[in-house]
Amino acid sequence: MCPQEEEAKLKWISAPLPPLPPPEEAPSRAQSSDPAADTKAAEAEVAAQGGQETIEAAVDQSSRRNSEAETVAESEAPAKSDPKAKTTKAAGKSKSSSKKAGPKTRDGAGPAESSQGDGEVSLQFVVACGNFGHVWDSKTGAKKFELKHNDLVNHACFDPTGQRILTTSVDKTARIWDAKTGKQISKIKLENFGTRGNWDWSGERIATCVGKGVQVWDASSGNKLAKFKANDTTYFASFDKAGARIVIGDETGQARIFSASGGKEQMKVTHEGAVFGCCFHPSGERLLTCSGDSSARIWELPSCKELAKMTHEGLVFHAAYSPDGDKVLTTSADRKAIIWDAANGAKKVTVESSGQQIWYGGFNALGTRFLTGAKDKACRVWDTSNGKEVLKVMHDGPIKSVNFSP
Repeated sequence: MCPQEEEAKLKWISAPLPPLPPPEEAPSRAQSSDPAADTKAAEAEVAAQGGQETIEAAVDQSSRRNSEAETVAESEAPAKSDPKAKTTKAAGKSKSSSKKAGPKTRDGAGPAESSQGDGEVSLQFVVACGNFGHVWDSKTGAKKFELKHNDLVNHACFDPTGQRILTTSVDKTARIWDAKTGKQISKIKLENFGTRGNWDWSGERIATCVGKGVQVWDASSGNKLAKFKANDTTYFASFDKAGARIVIGDETGQARIFSASGGKEQMKVTHEGAVFGCCFHPSGERLLTCSGDSSARIWELPSCKELAKMTHEGLVFHAAYSPDGDKVLTTSADRKAIIWDAANGAKKVTVESSGQQIWYGGFNALGTRFLTGAKDKACRVWDTSNGKEVLKVMHDGPIKSVNFSP
């Protein structure tokens, strides 16, 4: 690897910088009451998210946070991790050994509370951590299999049918796997390490963020269909439901919308910090973005008028709509994941990790549960209605992404 590639690799999320100390020696920030101190402490981690410029942009915004927070409806106190919630460990595969279901605490093998309850749909979820995509059974809490890359995996997600999984990695590949068996179906060689990757709503195309650009590929043949250039590192790309548009978020603070088949920029919205996440509302009439400026925002399309601003006390790493488009989930360096009303930006539910940044999150197919993945090595499943933790699975390192199957 040439020096330039190595520098680029370190700039993104390829490794938490500096390396975490052993768990028993790791200093905890859980007791900190100073958001500014937490943001400063997060700088080493955020360097992997978007470079020093992103950190400085976020810190420049810290003086505005108090006034911005006043514009957002107050939430109930953050829900804490439930000591009675089911816990499993990624080191070694779990096996179901008890016939009784319930949120019993354990180290290893009994059944976990179903992450779905009545009307269960999402039977699996996938976690990107280390050199693997880890696939878990969301009903039993058992680990099903691992999807192995040759270097760190930055993102993993299911296709719209739940039959395939896409992973993108620092090993400069995007790979598609059978979601039932874990067998690799195909591999796409990328120009540089892959940050994020996403399916279109039909499952026929995938988009990969690679360096200062995004490529769109045919999911079956692996042929490149389109390429989009950015002015700086790209962090996220997603399609609208019709498959006609693609939105790309990058280090410059812009989320730009293009025709998905290629062509000129159609419109854009701008943050004061790098855009780490962006996605269309299911109707295609709104756009959701999140940024290093400590905010997530909802924009009207095609006017690009800002409709709502949802503020954290730290960088906002990810934002996602619920399947029905009524709710928004955000995850942040302030250790919180918050569910908001998508109509007016009011807080509905707040949960908190054990003193560590939450890097990613997402809803299940019914919107009744949501996942979070954090630097504390834990993937947690929460009840959307009340923020109660119902399942926790531990991994061997910080978690880069988490996604339910549809």
